[in-house]
Amino acid sequence: VVDNDSDDDGVCDADEIAGCQDLSACNYNAAATDDDSSCVYAMGCETCSGETDGTGTIVDNDSDDDGVCDADEVAGCQDALACNYNAAATDNDSSCVYATGCETCSGETDGTGTIVDNDSDDDGVCDADEIAGCQDASACNYNAAATDDDSSCVYATGCETCSGETDGTGTIVDNDSDDDGVCDADEVVGCQDSSACNYNASATDAGSCTYATEACATCSGATDGSGTVVDNDSDDDGVCDADEIAGCQDLSACNYNAAATDDDSSCVYAMGCETCSGETDGTGTIVDNDSDDDGVCDADEVAGCQDALACNYNAAATDNDSSCVYATGCETCSGETDGTGTIVDNDSDDDGVCDADEIAGCQD
Repeated sequence: VVDNDSDDDGVCDADEIAGCQDLSACNYNAAATDDDSSCVYAMGCETCSGETDGTGTIVDNDSDDDGVCDADEVAGCQDALACNYNAAATDNDSSCVYATGCETCSGETDGTGTIVDNDSDDDGVCDADEIAGCQDASACNYNAAATDDDSSCVYATGCETCSGETDGTGTIVDNDSDDDGVCDADEVVGCQDSSACNYNASATDAGSCTYATEACATCSGATDGSGTVVDNDSDDDGVCDADEIAGCQDLSACNYNAAATDDDSSCVYAMGCETCSGETDGTGTIVDNDSDDDGVCDADEVAGCQDALACNYNAAATDNDSSCVYATGCETCSGETDGTGTIVDNDSDDDGVCDADEIAGCQD
């Protein structure tokens, strides 16, 4: 018997059709009965041509092989330095335009950017660099840096002079401040009030006067206009220097001086067991209150036996008072550690044999 169906698929060998049987492959053959491993697949931008008779092919869809599918390509300027730069562009279309001179870019990055002129009067000076001002060197407000004349020039007449700046900040200097027809250079200006500290007996024009108005202030005494106010209260505490009392001003210090008006950094303070003697006139001193310098204040001292081997040992004692007593022979301590401990005899018949060691019996 001849089988004639070598792969036992129910299709006679003579009727087999070899081809790609994967429906997702571009060369899928719906009529194929045997898979011949010929399947090809679309990747990335690729698609299949659509035939299902095994003649289907892969369609590229990325004609410039830049990884962007043809349907997604955006034509535009790809140079970020150009004014019409399009950050979304995937294909350069040679449309880039660039700013020169004063020009700048409008700033868009979606391809709509344009060139901004920035030299509205075409004088070669960028608008941002233009300086408006007076360009006449004889004017008081002449600005040597000005590039545009703004008709702002002003000029000196009579006693007037120019302040001298050439950056446009120059002003007219009056030179006749009291408008009496006499230039200020010929005036003698000063304080004409003899009660003022800066009184000038030679003054022809009233100037500003200064007065000793503060409580301690006096005048230095000059009458040529050079007189000054003498403070006489150097620390501005309202107490005249002549009345100041130096001392400790800290109420918590032992040498506090209630009358002191100036702190002289002399304050001393009680620490630990120390207290202050109590005076408030600056004569106060530190009182020790720890006569034996053992760190326990005198008021807190506890006298007692400090030897833990003694029967009357007091664990709370801070000062040893030589009162310690000790057990000898059969004696033991009662056990208290608060100073009340006593010696326990333990030889009630005083025969030299401790009670615990006694043997009762006939001794005759």
